[in-house]
Amino acid sequence: MKKRLLTALLIGAAALAPAASAASSLTFNPSLPTVSSGVYFTVSGKSIGGRDFLAVEVSCSSGGAEVYATRIYVALDTSGNGTTETIFPPASSCTAKLEAAQSIDKFKVLATAAFSVT
Repeated sequence: MKKRLLTALLIGAAALAPAASAASSLTFNPSLPTVSSGVYFTVSGKSIGGRDFLAVEVSCSSGGAEVYATRIYVALDTSGNGTTETIFPPASSCTAKLEAAQSIDKFKVLATAAFSVT
């Protein structure tokens, strides 16, 4: 009896648990960014604590050295979608992380994307 009750509680808790990471997305545009075109991001997700913004942290490296790093804040519309400004990193390999602010200088990563700038 106890085992059935515990199983039912676990299944119920799993069904009610939010799937924040599954609902978050990060897409870079254009699909083949260049130094002259730059790159911008379209995001969707839910921020933490009722905030109406998310952040995109971008870091780029070339030859093993970091050559570019920034964090862009993007306002979300009522549907939880937003678009960043265009950034212009140098030719390099880059990683972008979609983040939700938890507190000052503490972020939860919701999604990641890797791209190269030529």
